[in-house]
Amino acid sequence: MNLSEAIERGAAQRPQGRTQYFVADDHTLRSCTFGAAYEGFFGHLPPDPADSETIYRELAAVFGDTLHREVCDPAITCAARFPLGSVIVVLNDGKRWSREQIAAWLRSIGE
Repeated sequence: MNLSEAIERGAAQRPQGRTQYFVADDHTLRSCTFGAAYEGFFGHLPPDPADSETIYRELAAVFGDTLHREVCDPAITCAARFPLGSVIVVLNDGKRWSREQIAAWLRSIGE
C-alpha cells in the first residue's frame, strides 16, 4: 500500500483534524493526514492516539523513503524543495487542504 492509499482509507474513518495526529473535538475524534495514514495502513487507531513520537516512528518505518523525498510545495513556486512529510503538514494545517486533495496530489507527483 502506498501513502496516498493509506491516507484515503484512513480519511474514510473519521473527520479531518489539524495540528495533531488525532484530536478530540466536540466528542468527535478527528485525524490529520498522518493520523489518517496511520489508521488506513495499520487498520486501527494507535494504542495511545496522543503519543505523537510513536505514531511518527511507526509511519516512518513504513513510509520513510516517501516522507523524506524532497518535493516542491504545490502551494508556492518551486524555488526550493522540502521533505514531503513537511509539505504534507503545511498542506493539512496551514493551507487547509483536505486529506483527499493531499492524496490526489501525492499520486500526481508519483509518490
